Amino acid sequence: MLSIRNLSKTYANGVRAIDDVNLEIGQGLFGLLGPNGAGKSSLMRTIAGLQAPDSGSIHFDDTDIVADRPAVRRVLGYLPQEFGVYPRMSAQAMLDHFAILKGLTDRRARKAEVAARLEQTNLYEVRKKPVASFSGGMKRRFGIAQALLGNPALIIVDEPTAGLDPSERNRFNRLLARLGEQAVVLLSTHIVDDVANLCSRMAIMGGGRILRLDSPQRTVGELRGLLWRKRATIEELAEQERHWTPIATKLSGGHTWIWVRAETKPGEDFESVEPRLEDAYFETLRRHGLQAS
Repeated sequence: MLSIRNLSKTYANGVRAIDDVNLEIGQGLFGLLGPNGAGKSSLMRTIAGLQAPDSGSIHFDDTDIVADRPAVRRVLGYLPQEFGVYPRMSAQAMLDHFAILKGLTDRRARKAEVAARLEQTNLYEVRKKPVASFSGGMKRRFGIAQALLGNPALIIVDEPTAGLDPSERNRFNRLLARLGEQAVVLLSTHIVDDVANLCSRMAIMGGGRILRLDSPQRTVGELRGLLWRKRATIEELAEQERHWTPIATKLSGGHTWIWVRAETKPGEDFESVEPRLEDAYFETLRRHGLQAS
């Protein structure tokens, strides 16, 4: 169990990146959803022990992460948004290097561990190629391979599918789903569909704060029967927005649509629509004066 209590962090430039965050996260996939600049990466780095909070506590089972940051690294697998690679080092050699850094000092056991992680991420056949030559999807899979070294009980993945093509994204998500069967997996992303498809619990974060904490199903359910849309031309859009505060303005089928939350049908030209998590996400941000990015 990952327990976060009253966690706050303000940087030297005055940005309050984490603002009194409270979370309880058990085994399985937990989605942290929010726009760029919401504070997600700052929270991930703090949980990973890469920076100290100004106040608050983080415990993983019996480990006090704030008081003993090195301790969490023994149980942690971390995939940041970006990680550097040595230009000429092969995937196998680089993963072996990471395994040594993680404390896997027995050569035979380390060799078996590296091979297992390359197999698990479907990289064994290209193990002798430089990681720098990999495609974006392959680099993300290599990133999760290094995060899985040592069978971590806590896995943090920050924007893991950003920039991946649909087939790589599906492959990566299937891998994450399997990991959630045996570990606490914290998935930080701004891709709403990843959270809807993978996570049983989620939080929406914005401005450094937790804006909503629930399941994707209940989050969507609260909008059912309250969501309406109307087709509008670009010329009509400004006029429509003076009458209603839209959840979102979207393009669909080459046309512009305005999406509105209302207890009853707001006008003759509006039609009722079944909500998705994306709509609930936009509505949550709108209620707090924030925008998706």
